[in-house]
Amino acid sequence: MQKNGNGQVNLCCCCKQYRQTKSSPEKTKFWKLTLGELLTALCAAAVPIAVAIYTNNLSEQQRIANERREFDSKQADNLRQQQVYDQFLSDIYQLDKDGQLSGAAKPWALANARYWTANQQLSSQLKSDALIFLKRKGLIGLDCPTLSDDRQDRSDIIQLSGLNFDNIRLVSPTGDLSLLDMACVQFGQVSLVNASFYMTNLDGASFNGSRLIGAKFNSSSLEGVSFLNGADLNGVSFHNSNLRGAEFPNTTLAGVDFGNTDLTGAHFFKQ
Repeated sequence: MQKNGNGQVNLCCCCKQYRQTKSSPEKTKFWKLTLGELLTALCAAAVPIAVAIYTNNLSEQQRIANERREFDSKQADNLRQQQVYDQFLSDIYQLDKDGQLSGAAKPWALANARYWTANQQLSSQLKSDALIFLKRKGLIGLDCPTLSDDRQDRSDIIQLSGLNFDNIRLVSPTGDLSLLDMACVQFGQVSLVNASFYMTNLDGASFNGSRLIGAKFNSSSLEGVSFLNGADLNGVSFHNSNLRGAEFPNTTLAGVDFGNTDLTGAHFFKQ
């Protein structure tokens, strides 16, 4: 910075640049925000974050609500099925008391109607329980050579034909101590897809014309059992079971497991 002959001050280049910069506040405004501008910027950034948090919380609440509704619906359905099963047992008791299960009541239309109606509404587990009950009550499995010949009528009182028993599970409650007794039960023309029979006595039973895809008869006794009239045995397992004298005439045996099975006297072709 120097004075000229007129007494005026001459500014050097650096001083001129500094003065111009200081006298132009609009050029530095970009770097200096007021409190209002800072709050506005923060709000603008916070709103999307708040919306994202709210949306996430709402989605979580909806998920919990859906799971709760699903649980309540399942519980209600289980309760309804149990009530159907209990009513079926009560109906059988009343029918027996009224003499509707005696030989004189043949063909036992009312008893069969009650059972068929209940069967359509029961879970696979309750269907299994109902079959065990019917067998122990002596309403199925009557047409059996092991029964005394002095019985006037050996027809099953409850007919299973035409019913669905997919995914049922019949298992001995005592394991290998004693087999679950389902001997001579007539499972003709029923659906038993993926059914499971474990440690079960099915001697003399019939599966004629039935669909047994993927069924398992493991560690069970099926002596003299018949699989006639095009029974579908695709993928069935008879592992470690007794099939002495079983009848498989012209039956498709694709994928059937006969591992460690006693097939003495079994028939696979028409005589």
